[in-house]
Amino acid sequence: MNLGHRPTVASLGPALAVALLSAPGRAQEKNALELTNGADGFFYYSDPSIGPPPGTLSWTGDYWWKVYPKEVMRHPLGKLTLTGLTLEIADTNWATPPTRTFDMYFTPGVVDPPGTFATGTIVPDRLSPLGFQLLGVVFPGGLPCPYPTTCPCPPTDVIHGYELELTFPSGIELKADGNVDWTYVTFFPPGMSASGGLCGFGDLVSQDAHSSDVFQVHAGEAQTEATSIGMSKYGGFHLGGDPVDELRADSLDNVYGGALQFREPVCEPRVDYSASFGFGGPEAGLAGLNYSRSHGKLGMRLRHASAPGEVGFFFGSFAPFLPGSGVPIFDIHILVDVSDPVASQLSGLWSGPLAPSGVLDTVPLTFPPVTVGHPLRLQGFTFNAGAVDFDDSQAVTLKIVP
Repeated sequence: MNLGHRPTVASLGPALAVALLSAPGRAQEKNALELTNGADGFFYYSDPSIGPPPGTLSWTGDYWWKVYPKEVMRHPLGKLTLTGLTLEIADTNWATPPTRTFDMYFTPGVVDPPGTFATGTIVPDRLSPLGFQLLGVVFPGGLPCPYPTTCPCPPTDVIHGYELELTFPSGIELKADGNVDWTYVTFFPPGMSASGGLCGFGDLVSQDAHSSDVFQVHAGEAQTEATSIGMSKYGGFHLGGDPVDELRADSLDNVYGGALQFREPVCEPRVDYSASFGFGGPEAGLAGLNYSRSHGKLGMRLRHASAPGEVGFFFGSFAPFLPGSGVPIFDIHILVDVSDPVASQLSGLWSGPLAPSGVLDTVPLTFPPVTVGHPLRLQGFTFNAGAVDFDDSQAVTLKIVP
């Protein structure tokens, strides 16, 4: 059965799309900052699951988190507006279908101290005054069974589910001044079994659809910067039955597959390690945060959903960001030091029209050895020639390693 108990993972069946609470218009623009190359399998934790009742908050049960590090959370105005998120949900027994999504919590991260199972990993700060909870969304009557022929049980060796898009019509502001690592935590509810029952696999709902490079033909999650214990800096989990109450880090090739969406245009790195690993291609994912030039090529993705056909381009520099909100021009703020000759070189190489999806994927480039050890700072822009209108994305800082 393709449902993974930590630390084992297996493949994910095709998902079905469902939109919830969506609202049209540019004010509700949902630009996905993914930091993953896509979900490959579902995890569960305790059997039966341990967690707080829905609508309450407790840190003693089963939960997992994903990090949106400060290196991608720097906007000229010091904030990004969260307008939605995507998640995947599956069930091992659709006779009792999922009736709600899991509760979530957003809070800045802190680095776990030495001597723990997550030493060096960015973990949720449970006491931050910036933290806030989002209650799960209720589906009256539950989600319909996704299996046309085997319902209520999954077919052999596959778990299908739904890809959900949750939208926050008013938006939620997240501090994005380049100094805050945000963690996105999701809590399992209690009492779900992963064994026995009608279908033989209990009655377990999971939203923890993880991306894993071990089991899929991808390299986008192949992180090149490990903690001192050789684990990921950017995500982990907690076992509710753990008597020591330890946080545990993800492995270097794993990350939660859910993505956050923002009102502002966003950008993120993509790497192409296919020449080194023999598979994959240009992919978003955590590997781009610490790009290994010896493994392959680096590109960028710019997403501005309401601007298809507009010209997109990047400025990049090895010089520090400009102070404050950068240089204001027209209705944008430029954080990158454009006096650096690299800025004009990259703007020529990394530019082009946004696709109908509102996305520009730039050509991956090989960076010379002299760039190793120097942070590369990048910011994306779009230009509407007819309206003479510019828009700016947040800025990102990438490390280039050997």
